[in-house]
Order: sequence, then C-alpha cells, then structure tokens
Amino acid sequence: MSDTKPVEEHDAKTPEDTTSQTSEKSTPESIPFHRFQETNDKKKKLEEELAAYKAKESQAHQQKLEEEGKYEELMQQKEQELVTAKKAALKAEEAMQVISSSNEQMLNEIPEQMRSMAANLKDKLSPTEFHDWLQSNRSVINEMAAKPNLGKSIQSSKTDTYTMAELKKMWRSDDEEEVEKANRAYNEGRFAQ
Repeated sequence: MSDTKPVEEHDAKTPEDTTSQTSEKSTPESIPFHRFQETNDKKKKLEEELAAYKAKESQAHQQKLEEEGKYEELMQQKEQELVTAKKAALKAEEAMQVISSSNEQMLNEIPEQMRSMAANLKDKLSPTEFHDWLQSNRSVINEMAAKPNLGKSIQSSKTDTYTMAELKKMWRSDDEEEVEKANRAYNEGRFAQ
C-alpha cells in the first residue's frame, strides 16, 4: 500500500486560497466590542469638547465685539460732551467779551476824578466781579462825583485799614453806608493787598 492518499476536490488548495488565509490571519477579523465602545466614547467626548470650545471662543469674540461697540458708543458720547463743552466755552468767552466791553463803557461814564479808583479796582477783580461792583455802586459813584470836595482827600474819623476781601464784601453789601465807607477807605488808601 502506498502512503499516498488520493486527493479529493474539497481538500485541494489553490494559490488564491492560501493567500486569503494568510492575510486573514495577519489582521483580526473583528474588534472586541469593549475596545470599539471605548474608542467611540473618546471620539464623542473629544467632539463635544471641541464643540464647547468653539462655542466658548465664539461667545468670547462676540462679547469682545460688543464691548468694543460700547467703547465706540462711549467714545461718541465723550466726543459729544467735548463738542458741547467747546460750545459752552465759546459762549462763555463771548459773554466775557460782552461783560468786559460793558465794563469799559461804564468805566468811561464814571467822572474822571473817580475813574482812577475804579480802574485800580478793575485790575484787582475779575470782569464779572468788577461788573457787579460797577452795577451796585453806580448811584454811589454818581453821588460822590456830584460832591464838591471829591478832588480833595476825604478825611475820616476812623483810621481803620481793610483787606481787599473786606472791601469787596463791603462793596457787595446792600447797605449804602457800608458801600460808601468802603469807597472812602479805598480812596484814602486804607487797604492792604
């Protein structure tokens, strides 16, 4: 008997069959479910983190733009305030020019004997304070100008010396005697600077 066995059809292997078997053995036919689930869960988690990061970044960018918009709005508001302040400063300057012009006109209306006193006071007061002083003392100045002894030194029984602040306060007074007293002290040079 021979040791050879007859070859049956189903036992015969073709070269194609051997190649497919070796390639199947080198790669696994299936991935275990727990490994698939673990990888899939990681992928889903990373996708969620990426989506959250993108949403957060988008929100931060939008918030930054909104803040910049507010800064632009604030900047526009400050520019409007600046324009308003410039207009107010221009009006104030115009008003000061009108007041100064009015002061010069009233100063020129004062009799010449008293003009030097008022001119000295003009240098010591602001234009508005000087205007107020001229307005409130106009009648007193006219009365004093009408007196015959105006050119001479007015002698006072009192020899009080006043500060300019005290004289200003006296000139602003509604009491005519107080105003006249201040005028005398000023004319006599009884004031300290």
